[in-house]
Amino acid sequence: MQISNISFHEDVKQLTGVVTLVRHHTQDKRGISSIFLLKIAREKIVVKAEFGTITSIPQTGEIWRVTGDYFFDKEYGSQFIVDEAIKQHPSADISTDVLCDFLIYNAHFVGINSYWTKKLKVAFGEDLIAVLQSYSAKKLSNCKKLKISPVMAQNLCDGWAKAVGETELNLFFERHNLPVEYVETTRQLLGHDASSLIKKNPYLLYPITSVNAAKRTWKSLDKKLRANFDINLNDKRRAISFIESILYSSFSNNGDMALPANEVKAELNEAGIVFDLNEIEKSAFQTLCFNKQNNTIQILGHQAIEKAINTLLHKRLSMTKQLFDTNSLAFDETLSILDHNNVVLNPLQLQALGNAFNQPVSFIVGEAGTGKSLLSQIIIDICLNNGINVWKVNSVVCNGDALLPNLKGESINRFISQAKKRNLKGALSGALILIENSNSVDMLTLYKLLKVIPLNAHICFIGDKFKLPPIGPGSFFKQAVELKDEALTELIEVKGAESQSDIQRLYSSLIGGAASSVFDAIPAFDVSEEQSLSIYHTEDKYHEMLSTITTNIWFELASMLSDVPKIICSNPQLCDDINSQVQRIRFDRKKVAKLEIGESVFYAGEPIIFAKPNKFIDVSVGTLANIVEVYEKPVVAYGRDCWMKIEIGGDCIDLSIEDIESIALCYAITAHKVQGNQFNHSLVILDNFYLIDKSWLYTCINASKESMLFIGKRSQLINTVDATEFSAKRHCGVPLKLEVSDE
Repeated sequence: MQISNISFHEDVKQLTGVVTLVRHHTQDKRGISSIFLLKIAREKIVVKAEFGTITSIPQTGEIWRVTGDYFFDKEYGSQFIVDEAIKQHPSADISTDVLCDFLIYNAHFVGINSYWTKKLKVAFGEDLIAVLQSYSAKKLSNCKKLKISPVMAQNLCDGWAKAVGETELNLFFERHNLPVEYVETTRQLLGHDASSLIKKNPYLLYPITSVNAAKRTWKSLDKKLRANFDINLNDKRRAISFIESILYSSFSNNGDMALPANEVKAELNEAGIVFDLNEIEKSAFQTLCFNKQNNTIQILGHQAIEKAINTLLHKRLSMTKQLFDTNSLAFDETLSILDHNNVVLNPLQLQALGNAFNQPVSFIVGEAGTGKSLLSQIIIDICLNNGINVWKVNSVVCNGDALLPNLKGESINRFISQAKKRNLKGALSGALILIENSNSVDMLTLYKLLKVIPLNAHICFIGDKFKLPPIGPGSFFKQAVELKDEALTELIEVKGAESQSDIQRLYSSLIGGAASSVFDAIPAFDVSEEQSLSIYHTEDKYHEMLSTITTNIWFELASMLSDVPKIICSNPQLCDDINSQVQRIRFDRKKVAKLEIGESVFYAGEPIIFAKPNKFIDVSVGTLANIVEVYEKPVVAYGRDCWMKIEIGGDCIDLSIEDIESIALCYAITAHKVQGNQFNHSLVILDNFYLIDKSWLYTCINASKESMLFIGKRSQLINTVDATEFSAKRHCGVPLKLEVSDE
């Protein structure tokens, strides 16, 4: 071990070595933490760098200098706890031993192992760094002590050139005070010319940084770039980057795929930036486009997605060969069941049924009660009776009133992920694919969906245009409805309209335009009476008070009703507060089996939701379930230790610790997660009228079967149904096209 690798300063040790393995890393708002192995001569030391001690995630083959001290952990053994960790670059200051380890572990050096590094050390000694910096493959291959082939010598020189390029980019970032955590991504996206490209346009860094908080991120980066690259306020590059921040912000917050040019111009004026929008596409690094046909500004990548969707639809709609011969399909068995249940399809329902089999892409649109679910059952039954492959996608609710044999649905993300494997087996060819709740499908998901479904398959989109739009960007379904294409059938006849319940009349009033008077007539909540519809008026708007009020009412109703009510909010934070408060009161001082996973606690009998993807269990994000049992000791199932049993739609599943990390409590749920589900009883919290509009209310009301209680300010509720529309319009750059054209 060389003296230069380890030094001591008042009991604080300093180590310099090469990373051989990264065991763990975390990156969040606190910064970065990591646990990795650092090779010092013949020893590999476990290094633990907590938040604030390290500025980038270590990668295998990098040189790091760490300052700190050793600590013995009872569970993990000896560790080196870091006070400061700094990435080093190959230079004359690095010892030959560290340099040799760098050549072995760094991915740039192909075929260089310990055998060759020993020979390099013997041949050149302390001059090795100078030999490598000369980039001379000929000098290496001519060395008699080394005896290396010209090809291997060239590989070594090429690897060194790449490593030096990385070093130059790192030093460039350090010199210009740029965020070092984006060095790796910049290198991957901009290549070996990254430094020169950033010199030409420093704002190329903006899309590389996180754009979750687009405007705030841009302001922070802009301040650094102007200080380090001498950029004036009206620089064209700065103006274009500012427009990007506006578009990314609107994309994330409002779901817009583009923005009207006049809105962009107004934002530029407000920021005091002088720029002609006609100059957008004349930039040396084009990232934006001006859609002249509808006068919108758009990120180039977002335009590409919209164009690709239209191209994929055009290919599908251009299929001249009819897939299904409707004259030969057997309908008798299905129709006999409908007749037996006194179900008669109206002309629009028959039209929608015919489109599903005759059109390569069709749409069934309708509000609640118009028979969308029934048509889905009929299509599935006809397919099953006629040997047609049928897939039910994006359906999360199981209809207990099904007249016909139904099909288990799956999430749209799972369908997309499994499509490649199914296509290899031909399982999607000649199939009819039903996309239910299509109003919740965003543009990015639609693009992925159209890419994986073969052209010789029919797609039928089913949805309700009045419900909440997708969480993701765009509003494909709403655009399709507005086109009034022949493949689109809008159902208008509501089943049982004459004998509507109080709840049904409520959402009908939202559509009919007489909402304020109907909402104003909602009776006040009276705990002593059974009420299908009521409102608990409160002026309180703070989460703490709303959480307390809701929790108290929930406990009152839970003891009276056969099924506990579901709480629906607009704000996720309020959901978390209510979930914690209900759980705490419900199980306080009770001797009930519980399971603690990190900061989460779960008891038997609690409602849960799958909040994260789970690879092992075939359950989609947003699936609701109930905890049946919490095990005191793990139960082995499928070779895994399971700690909990849950029930989903009548089926019981055992969950391991990894599975449990995917779930969250679900006494309270946001309206977006409600879609596709129905509850016997619900409490709807009017917690944030900025987030509440007619679509939000319509979605909540449709999720309630027997009773619904509003909690909030009555006057604001009435103002909301008077003043708001069904979801604000989402802007697009390239309008959706369903007709077959020559473009």
